[in-house]
Amino acid sequence: MKPSTLFLLVVTMATGGSAVPVKAQTSNFRHAEAGRYEVSLAFGLDPAVVTSVGITRWTAVGDRLVGLSLEGTLPVAEMDLHDYRVGAGASLSLVRFGTFHLATRFGLSARGTQNVNFTAHGVGADLAAFLGHYGRRTFAAVEFGYDKAVVEHIEHRPFYLANYPDAVDGWYKAPAGTVRLGLTTGVSFGRMGVSLRAYIVRSEGWEELMPPLGTTMSLSYSF
Repeated sequence: MKPSTLFLLVVTMATGGSAVPVKAQTSNFRHAEAGRYEVSLAFGLDPAVVTSVGITRWTAVGDRLVGLSLEGTLPVAEMDLHDYRVGAGASLSLVRFGTFHLATRFGLSARGTQNVNFTAHGVGADLAAFLGHYGRRTFAAVEFGYDKAVVEHIEHRPFYLANYPDAVDGWYKAPAGTVRLGLTTGVSFGRMGVSLRAYIVRSEGWEELMPPLGTTMSLSYSF
């Protein structure tokens, strides 16, 4: 495989292949309590048009509350099971200053994509930090995140092999990742919640990707 093609694959997996976590931060840390569950449905441009379902359970770990989450994401335009993302993550508040929290979320994911050139499946990791105000009914935070496609398995398709017959299928170390900077805000109505998120995404070298931004809306229910 040509290095440039592998780089484009990683960008595809890290931006178009439903890889950027849709859920990110829809939970209001003010409402976190051990044993509490939250189910969510998210949709939007992320940066492909995708929909995501997830569940989070808050549990006590020592003197801290940790939100353990599972999530699955598929594109909306064509429900193609070859273009998917499933992930697991953990989020917690690191430091609290009154109603302000500095929080973090770490996630691992399995993801895949397919086009005329190749079918790819990979493993990735995502780390995000949030700084914001978390009140009784509303929250608003700045998000900074880094997504890394760690390793990919690539199977070349006939169209690509016609131009590069020496291409080798197999596992490849991913050479790149993406960074993002965004804003997220939400409001609660009893057990129901609505959150909005907007962010810009760039390569590790801060090169512009297409599309250069994403927006999502999430609906959640706690019990």
